[in-house]
Amino acid sequence: SGDAVSFYDADGTVSARAEITGGEDLALKSRGDFLLAYEIGGPELTLLDSTGRERCTTAVTAVFDADLAKNGSFAVLSAGDGCRAVLEVYSPSGELRFRHSSATRDLCACAISPDGSFVSAVALGQEELELSASALLFATDSAEPVGELPLGAQLVYDLAFLEDDRLCAVGETSLAFFTAEG
Repeated sequence: SGDAVSFYDADGTVSARAEITGGEDLALKSRGDFLLAYEIGGPELTLLDSTGRERCTTAVTAVFDADLAKNGSFAVLSAGDGCRAVLEVYSPSGELRFRHSSATRDLCACAISPDGSFVSAVALGQEELELSASALLFATDSAEPVGELPLGAQLVYDLAFLEDDRLCAVGETSLAFFTAEG
């Protein structure tokens, strides 16, 4: 009923093994000493450390996307209750640190900065009967966005923070980079 994941040392030796629960659409994200496992569309996420020990399991509505910071904080984009989507950030112990509910635009991808201090999501809207995408940037200690980058009339395939805290959005027609400073 479950799958297993193995952790390896730098020399290729298995250092730990852990059972994880998931279905056909199991997604794994690793960063630093942590691994985040979740089923796309499923109701929960599990955070493991490099010893294979479960740090927390977080229940949400259907998971659209998730991302993991080096310190074990993680962002979750899920179906909303009474809204279109919810973007949340949790600590490694599973404590909710940030929450943004989107009532007017669909959110389709998320990313968290390496230190967990910023989170971003791609928002889809419509302008004059044409698809319009933008990247929303939030500080995890504030409810209001610190920035929004228009990405134009395109689908955005991926969103990721680079090591220098620049955000990269990969779209069907362009590649965009920006920081909290603009």
